[in-house]
Amino acid sequence: YRNGAKGPDAFDCSGFVYYVFKRSQILLLPPAEVQARSGYEVARGSSQPGDIVFFKIGGSFHTGILINDVEFVHASQSKGVSIGNLNSNYWRRNIYTFRSVL
Repeated sequence: YRNGAKGPDAFDCSGFVYYVFKRSQILLLPPAEVQARSGYEVARGSSQPGDIVFFKIGGSFHTGILINDVEFVHASQSKGVSIGNLNSNYWRRNIYTFRSVL
């Protein structure tokens, strides 16, 4: 993890999302608060793998890419690129929105 990094050797959360989608020719410029305005909003129950989940934690945005209906991949300050679970108390209470860009 490195703040502001867009890979491939280091990432922050929005840099990771940028890197993954850029490989499919979808440009999602960081930071996460800008990415949170990309595509269109989807309800959690309608979200699909490949959609982006955004969290608001202490006034800052965090983002990751959905793998399935409960897991997402993201760049974490403490764990690097890792898988999180939306049903964990921490993530569930900080969900901000889901966005689709596909």
